[in-house]
Formats: sequence, structure tokens, C-alpha cells
Amino acid sequence: MNDTFCPTPTAVRWDLVFEPATRSASDALSKWTRGRVGLTLDEVRETSLDEVAAALPADEEPVTMVIVGVEGQAGGRLILAFDDTGVTELVALLLNRPVESSGHWGELEISALAETGNIFGSAYLNAMSQFVGARLLPSPPHIVRDYAAGAIEQAVVFQAVESDEILFCRTRLSGSAGGIGVTAFFVPTTDLLDVLRTSVSQRMSAGEASQ
Repeated sequence: MNDTFCPTPTAVRWDLVFEPATRSASDALSKWTRGRVGLTLDEVRETSLDEVAAALPADEEPVTMVIVGVEGQAGGRLILAFDDTGVTELVALLLNRPVESSGHWGELEISALAETGNIFGSAYLNAMSQFVGARLLPSPPHIVRDYAAGAIEQAVVFQAVESDEILFCRTRLSGSAGGIGVTAFFVPTTDLLDVLRTSVSQRMSAGEASQ
């Protein structure tokens, strides 16, 4: 992952909303995978589309992604990206069977990955819903094998149509022995970004007023 550029300076405390959402999703995934998957907030970037593209991994191999949409106009995308080793280990763990690297995905494998997306998306959006005071619901997950950078660029382009500044959130595997490698991204639409920005600003103002 290329981390050589600095985000556009901003006074918005994005950690106020993304830290609880990440923690909620991490707890849920840890329970689901018996401690093999947990997430920590890596960064929240509010920057240009070109800089987002430059920060994404230089894809050498396609990855398996579990993509969960946010229903409604104030939508977005949650993306769990697993490399081949990670997704193979995850499926073996969830189905309680030896690790196989055949790459064959049947109904059981797809169902296990989809349920992982359901658990991740529900926990993440539940925490975010509490923060913004509006119900954000996950759409049914779909499984894609593709290059991660292309999928994320497709997600952020909806923001780029209406704004010069793009926001996306990245989380990574939290440190644990034998952890399954995964990177998670959250990209809101412009409408949801406005909702999040307003909620964060209100929380910041309330904090300043109480001091």
C-alpha cells in the first residue's frame, strides 16, 4: 500500500465516527471467526480522486472481495478484500474443514463468505447509525474476484462526480497470531458523506460547548 502522500488538511474529526464503527465490526468478526479476524482503523482520507488512486495497491494479483452496499439514497460501499491465502483459510475455518487451495467456490463457500459480509456490514452500520441518529442498513453482500484498486475506484467515482474531495476509510487486520489477512474499505456516497460530516461537526461542537 503506497502511503507517501498526506491527506488534505481538515478539521473534521472523522475518528469520532469511524473508530466506533471499526471497533464494532472488529468485535463481531472476531466472534464469527474465533479470533482469527479483527480490524483496526488505519486511516480516513479526504483528498482528491487522483491521490486516492495513487494510494491504492499496485495490483499484482486479483483478490476476493465481499462487497456490501448501504441501502437508500445516503448509501455507500463496504469492501472486505482477502488475498488467496486469507480467503482460503477463512473458508476452511468457517466450514470446519482442512485448508484447500483448489479455488473452487460452491454454494457453501459463497454462503460462508456472504455471511461474513453480513456480520461485518451489520455491525459497522449499526455503530454508524447510532452516531448519526438514522438507520443505515446493509444490502445483501456479493462476492467478486477482481483487482481491489479497480473496485475501490468504482466506488469513489460516485463522490468525484459531485465533489473535488473524496473520502474513504481503510482498516486492516489487527495484530494477532495466526490472523487471517484482510483489508476493509468504506466509501460513502456524497449524500452519506454530508450526513456524516454534519453529525461529526455537531458532536465536535457539543464537545467544545461542554468544556
